[in-house]
Amino acid sequence: MKDKCIKAVTEAAGRALSAVELKDIEDRIARNRRQLARNDRDAYLTMTPDQQLREAAKLASDEFVADALKDKQRVALTIEKHSKIDTYLQQQKQLHGMNDIESLNRVLAVFSDGKSFNSKSAITESVESRSQAISSDYIRQLHDAFAALSPKYIGLFQNKASTNALIRGLFGEDINGLVDPKMAAEIKGAVEAWNEVIELARTHFNNAGGKIGKIEDWRMPQSHSQLKIATAGQEGWVKDMMGWYNHKKYMNEDGSYMSAEKVQSILSASWKTLATNGANKMEPGKRNARILANEYSKRRIIHFKDADSYIAYQQKYGNTDTYTAMMKQIQSLSADLATVEIFGPNSDQTFRYFLDKAYKEQSIADPVNEGSIKAQMGKAQSLYDYITGKTQPVANWKIAQGFDTLRNWKVATQLGTSYVASTVDNATMHLTAQVNGMSSMRMMRNQLSTLNLANRSELQMARRAGLSLQTLIGEMNRWGAENLGASFSNKMANLTIRASLLNAATEARRRAFGVTMFGSIGEVANKYNDITLIDGADRRLLESKGVNDKIFQVWKRAQLEDWGNGNNTMLTPDAIYAIPDDILKDIGNPQVLRREAALKLLSMTHEEINMAVVEPGARTRELTKMGTQAGTLKGEIMRSFFLFKSFPLANVMKHWERAFGYEGKASKAFYLTGFFAGTTLFGAAAQQIGNIITGKDPQDMSKGKFWAGAIVKGGSGGIIGDFLFNTDASYGKSPLSALSGPIASFAEDLAGLTQGNVVQLLQGKKTNAAGEGIKFLKGNIPLQNLWYTKAATDRLIFNQLQEMVSPGYMNRVEQRARKETGQSYFYKPNEAIPHRAPDLNKAFGQ
Repeated sequence: MKDKCIKAVTEAAGRALSAVELKDIEDRIARNRRQLARNDRDAYLTMTPDQQLREAAKLASDEFVADALKDKQRVALTIEKHSKIDTYLQQQKQLHGMNDIESLNRVLAVFSDGKSFNSKSAITESVESRSQAISSDYIRQLHDAFAALSPKYIGLFQNKASTNALIRGLFGEDINGLVDPKMAAEIKGAVEAWNEVIELARTHFNNAGGKIGKIEDWRMPQSHSQLKIATAGQEGWVKDMMGWYNHKKYMNEDGSYMSAEKVQSILSASWKTLATNGANKMEPGKRNARILANEYSKRRIIHFKDADSYIAYQQKYGNTDTYTAMMKQIQSLSADLATVEIFGPNSDQTFRYFLDKAYKEQSIADPVNEGSIKAQMGKAQSLYDYITGKTQPVANWKIAQGFDTLRNWKVATQLGTSYVASTVDNATMHLTAQVNGMSSMRMMRNQLSTLNLANRSELQMARRAGLSLQTLIGEMNRWGAENLGASFSNKMANLTIRASLLNAATEARRRAFGVTMFGSIGEVANKYNDITLIDGADRRLLESKGVNDKIFQVWKRAQLEDWGNGNNTMLTPDAIYAIPDDILKDIGNPQVLRREAALKLLSMTHEEINMAVVEPGARTRELTKMGTQAGTLKGEIMRSFFLFKSFPLANVMKHWERAFGYEGKASKAFYLTGFFAGTTLFGAAAQQIGNIITGKDPQDMSKGKFWAGAIVKGGSGGIIGDFLFNTDASYGKSPLSALSGPIASFAEDLAGLTQGNVVQLLQGKKTNAAGEGIKFLKGNIPLQNLWYTKAATDRLIFNQLQEMVSPGYMNRVEQRARKETGQSYFYKPNEAIPHRAPDLNKAFGQ
């Protein structure tokens, strides 16, 4: 900056400015000069250099004013959030005798014991719950527009025609002629809906203390694969980008376009950041604290010249498809917004302050257990990092992708009968309905309605209301594992889950419960004038979810919807947002009240849906990782160990936790008895259905072994029951591999097939390599064990092959069934079609 300019700026500031401040002012003016040139280059070039400088300086001045106001807002919000968190910790200590670390965990994640919140709590919901509510509220507003585009075929393969047309529409290009007129109109609607929701999210984030500027040429998220970018190398990546970048967005301060050399320099710096995940910006020895509220204020450096360039980049360097990237953008922003709304603009620092304070105070009070307190502290930090997306980078991509492929493949080859196992959902649905004072009969009626595939209107209404969105956003992941992204093995895993009808059944049950709960809440809101007048059980439930009288009054003033099928008291987000200002202004700011009431409705409903149709939450998912890093042997073995175990673990964590949250031994015992009995009975039903679909007569239910299996099927015994009783999965396995999960079993089978047979051959023993090979092949072919084709596939293909290489195989299968469970086959292993119907009397020992 010239001396004359320094003098002018110093006089305007009224004080001496540091070199850092002067450099910041200079950078702001330079940046605003380039922005003025980008906005209207022709007008900018007509200005004299002094005029250009004055206009840029005015914009920089406005920025300083805005930043000062933002700083004041953040200080006020930080004080407010600190006060609320401190008050909440004291409330939890007084009400439940909780230590502060446990209470902080409850601010982060969902606990089901009813002790986290009440109507007078300073904080009334967890970051996890609020994040899901915010995400659902945004995505439901996109549903009509995006569902019409059919972004994926059966949820697996991207519909390139509609997706590419959507991208072109977002870039402002003419899409007429690319798709049919109806589709073109729908795409224009999707573009408008996306822009509205993103602007709404930006406004909400800024109101919470965030700083997201409005970028006029922002179209959609850019997806970057660190591995692909790093592998391409700086020269290769920059060379590609030089063919795709928008030269009109790279301006010099005088309004001229940057030279190719200068753009290359900028892109080279971008490559370093993307290829190293930002490690290039680290200052060794200095802790780089993140301010979450600033995460979205970073200026976009990469600008594509058109939709074709964006599409080409995503195909070569992206890490997900366009539709998924857009959904993840919404979910990521929702999680950050929830965190900032609860912990304040500098959420990392706020959380760490209270965590350190809790550690210090608890250690002073109980120095003998300082080590245990420190371990609790580490777990709380790990949970915070998981919920706020601060995961460790992949240590070794080859190791991570190898294990990821194996896990996906085991999902694809072993979960074909998972639909039958999911029958147990009915037990937890009815138990959760009972706790919530909901009509089980209405819920059953709604479930039957959801199973009617021809009834698309009910599905559309539910999704518009923020229900049944998991399949839409590709998040149905109850029994499998989180994966690294789209791959062939991942697509096969998804195809198996869909082909088994597990997705359809799970979504139908979740939707039925949510619809019933919306109706139940609407009925209560319509019936009572004040929350204090509500019957004991209903009132306790509402207050345990942090529903206060102000929220209840907003619900009461909503016009309830009639969805038919007896659901005529439906309280929905749309019904809440439709309440006129005049009806709400006597109790507060109508805009704030509507949003808070809608989000509270969604958060408490989703919490209960996740209890009714058990879905692993943040605590379960973090527990199964044990703080390990993806791409390390330890981390991948841990993830593989918990494959298929996250669901039973979540089942026990959620429902046992709710049971022990009740006051009095009788209430605890009543809930646990209902949970254990219900899940075991439906587990027994699933086990008998499993017998029939494999061609066997039902198992004798008077035997203890049958009920041990029913406990495992029902999930009541959780991971311990899996270890002790799951003999079906462990037949022919060593105890260690049976306990260690499907990946260990796969490794043992492979070793036995190769090394084991070689050893037997060298020892002069008889081998059964062919039979073991067929068994291994069968166990690793996707879609071969779908519950509705398994019996025929076995008999027409695999049993015949086994009989060819090992005569007498089919007879041995029958003999083993008689010996182990006393069962006979109504559809024998050597029959093309069943010779009789299953003998149901065998279930009763007859």
